[in-house]
Amino acid sequence: MGRILSDIGCNVGALAERLARAWARFFFSPADPTSLGLIRILAGSLLTWQMAVVGLDLNESLGSTGWVDPGASAEYLRAMTPGAWTFWPHVPDRLLGPAWAACMLICVAFTVGYRARYAAPLAWAVAVSTANRSPALTFGFDQILATLLLYLAATGASGQALSLDSHRATRRATRPTGPSINATARFDSCRPTVSANLSLRMIQLHLALIYLVSGLYKLPSPEWRDGSAMEMIVLTPEFGFFDLSWLLAYPTLLHLAAQSSVVLELSYPFLIFVRRLRYPTLAGIVLLHLGIIATLGLVEFGLTMIVANLAFIPGGSLRALFSERWQGSRMRGIAGANSSSSRERTRASARAS
Repeated sequence: MGRILSDIGCNVGALAERLARAWARFFFSPADPTSLGLIRILAGSLLTWQMAVVGLDLNESLGSTGWVDPGASAEYLRAMTPGAWTFWPHVPDRLLGPAWAACMLICVAFTVGYRARYAAPLAWAVAVSTANRSPALTFGFDQILATLLLYLAATGASGQALSLDSHRATRRATRPTGPSINATARFDSCRPTVSANLSLRMIQLHLALIYLVSGLYKLPSPEWRDGSAMEMIVLTPEFGFFDLSWLLAYPTLLHLAAQSSVVLELSYPFLIFVRRLRYPTLAGIVLLHLGIIATLGLVEFGLTMIVANLAFIPGGSLRALFSERWQGSRMRGIAGANSSSSRERTRASARAS
């Protein structure tokens, strides 16, 4: 009996040790920050676009006499999301313009990766405050973008690649070598970091939770189980970009599309972490969101979800792609310059003769 208990204890201890190693490897292994840098650029561009649209009519969007009364918004927030906050009600109407301009500068600085360690949390504060100013007018885009920005800001790693910060750091590091540095040095200098991995893992796990909850929410619905949900979506063309009513002649196709979306969302958290199935799963998710854009017109939401899914693409793969294109464009430029110089020498020789 004692030997059995001892064997069980050894097995449990070995299992716990393996789980601890797997946990540490999953969260605390260094990761290439290139994917995070690309996500920062695209998410920052979406935030900049949102703030530019808000700026088209500042008083109506953010002012004290705008579309939504600040007091009503505050009461709604207290009832629906206790602890939610926004700084816009504390900005006087006469200062809305300067405050909006400062927010735009923050968004641009975050997008290009200038002082990203500080710009990222400020960009997150801008996104949260703008969404909470009129919470009844927001939709999934605002929540997903704010969540994505939170994970980009949480570890201070968003500016480690594809940013002005990383470019300046690379120039300082390679300056003593002079002009002989490799054409891909700016990308190769993006060393893997634990902080980048933590940000990517938080985005990945949150995406897995989003899709799983979405699939579980649809599963009990008879419209999604029998596939008729897509028929109802097609019958409301005022939201989409195209008239897809002709698809009603193919109900089997519509039913298959509805049921496939539920299966994809339910299986996403399990398939996406399997290396061989990752890219087919990502392709399916991209098609799903393109379909949402086409049928429901949720452009910003669909683009934000696609951007977030870039967290599953290894930074090394993106870096190799960028490096190859950069080196190719540089070689073409050098070849063009050499060709032009050769032609000039030929003309000069001809004139001399």
